Amino acid sequence: EPWKGFKNAAQAYRIVPEAAGRGLRLIALSDRGLYYAGKTLQQLLRARLTPQAVEVPLVAVRDWPEMETRGLWGGDSFYCLPWLAERKLNYQENISRLTVDRATKRGHASVKDYAAQLLTLGPQMGIEHTPVVLHLEKLQGTGLFEAYPELRGQGGKPGVVCYSQPAFVGVLADWIADLGSQPTVERVDVWFTENLAGKGGCQCAKCRKQNWALAEARTVLAAWKEAQKRRPGLQLRVLTSEATYDANADIFAAIPREVGIW
Repeated sequence: EPWKGFKNAAQAYRIVPEAAGRGLRLIALSDRGLYYAGKTLQQLLRARLTPQAVEVPLVAVRDWPEMETRGLWGGDSFYCLPWLAERKLNYQENISRLTVDRATKRGHASVKDYAAQLLTLGPQMGIEHTPVVLHLEKLQGTGLFEAYPELRGQGGKPGVVCYSQPAFVGVLADWIADLGSQPTVERVDVWFTENLAGKGGCQCAKCRKQNWALAEARTVLAAWKEAQKRRPGLQLRVLTSEATYDANADIFAAIPREVGIW
């Protein structure tokens, strides 16, 4: 079986010369693998291309990626999709637009306008877009604390969420489900709290009795499971940080294997 030894076989491909030098056959198990075969062939043709002639090298290629996921997050990288695709990078993350409707108390989320081509051009170039729920201590301005004053952490760094209050699970589930409803989105990434500036998380009586980072991780998992009821099959990734470092061992133990961790 020619594919048996291929790592990440869904992205692997072969280029095989036809009999009697009549051309090349591009073979893959998926659209993305075939796309990469085409990219390699373009590079081979470009090496000897002149205004007068195109030379087709009759080569045999057997190729696959060592790393399944290769890409970038943030910045203006969404402007560089053709450049990234030429180098067989296949992953992009970008921070999403998050709001909470004060009247309905429902969360809403979408890809920001400037990154919309990640949903259209990206998939045509084999690039997966995973929208991001920003670091969970940076939700001021979303309307969260106006709709749910009880979620504002007591003490600690301004902006932290009180994970002893159950309402945040529903809001976060709304955001994850909304992002997962966008065309071509297969997973959502939630970024854990990034920087507590030495002030800690919520200091209410209940939160002081638990590890805030582990409580945050469990809240994210509960929200994802709730979102999956609306978007079956929606996957999750989470991003740890310097703020979660001391609790990472417990966080890793609590997170199921199907959830990706950065």
